[in-house]
Amino acid sequence: MLKLELVLQGTGLSPAESGVNNYVLSHVDDLMHMTIRSLAEACYTTPTTVIRYCRKIGYSGFEEFKIQIRQDLSRYDFESCSIRRAEKPVEVINKLRVMHADVISKTVDLISIGQLEAIVRRIREASVVDIIAFDVNAALADYASQYFFQVGKICNVYEDMNQQLMLAMYARPQDHVIFILSRSGLSPRVLKTCRQLKANRQYAVAVTGQPGDELNCYCAHVLHALFKDDFREIGDLTFFTSAKFLFDCLINLYCTTNYDEVLEKEKRYNDLYIEEPF
Repeated sequence: MLKLELVLQGTGLSPAESGVNNYVLSHVDDLMHMTIRSLAEACYTTPTTVIRYCRKIGYSGFEEFKIQIRQDLSRYDFESCSIRRAEKPVEVINKLRVMHADVISKTVDLISIGQLEAIVRRIREASVVDIIAFDVNAALADYASQYFFQVGKICNVYEDMNQQLMLAMYARPQDHVIFILSRSGLSPRVLKTCRQLKANRQYAVAVTGQPGDELNCYCAHVLHALFKDDFREIGDLTFFTSAKFLFDCLINLYCTTNYDEVLEKEKRYNDLYIEEPF
């Protein structure tokens, strides 16, 4: 079994071998195009040191090492997705790869198919999709807004609390589906808006990392996205990845259940864009 822990941690290597190891972790994509001599020169060492390094970490020689190292490192799983001091680029890349797959897998476990189908039916009936979001969640709202426009739905993003409250008060309930993005689900601003949505009988869907009794009371549906309230545990990225997957599911489900209509709207847009490009 290859000793990838040795590669990542750099323990048990001589100073010259450590130099090769550090170069490998920073230039793993370049290795396929390098010879043993060019690698040695880049590391200010000798081909003998490179061969010794390759064998010490578990490969038969330089050619096997050059072919396998990138693939083997990409398969390395990390127990923790937390940010740590002085991580190597390959550690960051693979850690985030593992994190994305894990977050999506766990999000799927929390999905209710019946909920998604009910929301898609309501979107089909509505003429406007609104998204209420604060701070970093507004970036996710902008992503979803573009996606909704592509399938033919007018979509507005509301970041200002005054506008959010007025939307809750004055929007015609039969015309709107209103999404609320909240990592904690506990923000007083969010809850105040949700109470007004409920009072005006608006169709609201919360996407939150911490579903609670109040949100369940105020919203027609609550979609659970993963969230950790810890910067070192990449909490915001976790929520963004999970919530984005939920929106992707909703919009793709909308496309497949309204297939011909969506294609016709896309064709009309493309014809206009090609005829009069921006």
